[in-house]
Amino acid sequence: MNEITLMSDPKIAAIPVQESGEPLVDVRADGALLVDPRKADPAGAFAHLRQGVVQRLITAQDLLPGGLRLQFVEG
Repeated sequence: MNEITLMSDPKIAAIPVQESGEPLVDVRADGALLVDPRKADPAGAFAHLRQGVVQRLITAQDLLPGGLRLQFVEG
């Protein structure tokens, strides 16, 4: 499976969101993840994720072999 589906895809956007109460944080804030600005929107909402998701992405990145990092595209 070589297809990449982005969060902005209509199939994804059609999924109803249920509020969890977990705060949204800006993944650009501490520089822990590489951020690709190509999907940036004027408000910067593309770079906001739930705090727990950001923590799990950073943990996953820490488990990668040396020299590899995750690149965040959109959330």
